[in-house]
Amino acid sequence: MLGTLLFALIALNSDISFSSPCPECFVLLYPDRDSSSGFTDYRCGNLSYDGHTGTDFAVADEAKMRSGVTVRAAAPGRVLRIRDGVPDRKVSDLNQVKGQECGNGLVIDHGRGWESQYCHLRQNSVTVRPGQQVDRGTPVGLVGQSGAASFPHVHFEVRHQGKTIDPNGGIPLNNSCSTNKTALWQQPIAYIPTALIHSGFSPQVPTMAEVEAGKWHNYQIKATDPSLIFWTRSYGVKAGDRVTMTMVNPDREQVVDYKNTLTKDNRIFFIYTGSRKVVPGTWTVTFQLDRGNQKLIDISQTILVK
Repeated sequence: MLGTLLFALIALNSDISFSSPCPECFVLLYPDRDSSSGFTDYRCGNLSYDGHTGTDFAVADEAKMRSGVTVRAAAPGRVLRIRDGVPDRKVSDLNQVKGQECGNGLVIDHGRGWESQYCHLRQNSVTVRPGQQVDRGTPVGLVGQSGAASFPHVHFEVRHQGKTIDPNGGIPLNNSCSTNKTALWQQPIAYIPTALIHSGFSPQVPTMAEVEAGKWHNYQIKATDPSLIFWTRSYGVKAGDRVTMTMVNPDREQVVDYKNTLTKDNRIFFIYTGSRKVVPGTWTVTFQLDRGNQKLIDISQTILVK
């Protein structure tokens, strides 16, 4: 019996391969491999939520989304159905998108019982039509925030014979998490449990909503600004992680030396620091995140204030 099951899984995994639907994106969330009310990703980590069925390929903020990030067919096939015209917006009440949770998207039939679905594409960006044959890598739309989406991304879901499959492990979702690296990806997609999403500067204390919307995207501090604020967003942060932030002014004086040990897990971790005295010259800021003996994030940035 065990041999038969093993053969079936090998056959399933060798039947098809998928490319990343968004090479410019990073993976923020994975399918939930926990069949109970809890959740876990395929590597037994916390990059998922209860009942999540797809792999979420994300971009940093809405400014990046508005710049136009291409979503591509992950394998050759025929387009079964599409939807377009749903507005891009951050949804807090799912009743607002009832019946349109996927937002703008499409389903591709790859044959032999395989399908892939692409959700939350940008409004009016879907470029394919039902019945159209597509090749691997064919542009099908743009990353968006339509439907039940709290951040700009494409939700990529794989099904075989109607059953949802985790492409990261090559098996159905009702299996426990495993470090088994067998996957359906044509090229390996690295599992990065904790990383920096982006960082930047603002002339005032920013809100998470402003940063997510891209309000301070590539903002250049001026000497006339009231403050110099340095902010960062990261994902996969855990209780016990140690955070360090520093800021050095043009006179080489350290005006910020912040250290803290986090007390809870954070799927998205937003933090900022700064100076209320802004002077011309080159400022240097750093952000570090340590876990045990590992330095997971270590960035240093300079900004010239004129």
